[in-house]
Amino acid sequence: MAHYNVTNVAGAVNPAWTTLELGAIDTSGVAGNQVTATLIRVSRCTGAQLAICTATSVTSTAGTCTPCTFAANTFNFNQFVYYVEVRISRTASTVSELATTLRIF
Repeated sequence: MAHYNVTNVAGAVNPAWTTLELGAIDTSGVAGNQVTATLIRVSRCTGAQLAICTATSVTSTAGTCTPCTFAANTFNFNQFVYYVEVRISRTASTVSELATTLRIF
């Protein structure tokens, strides 16, 4: 598991972003082997967390991009901080799921 902070590069308190996109390679085709990326909102004062959306890899012999969408008014950088949690689940060490890219737009 890895956490990636979301930085407000838009400069607006409420950027109109609506999509988290996970790029991944998931060739095993075995149930339970997957890559997930979850966008999480954290209250600056209490630390309370809320999962906003999760993108889950799909089996493919090549890399694929999987989006999840959310409302355009989701972000408020005055009240919350955000991060993306990436998890790679494998049922055996011989499988090769791989997260390749993340973007929010």
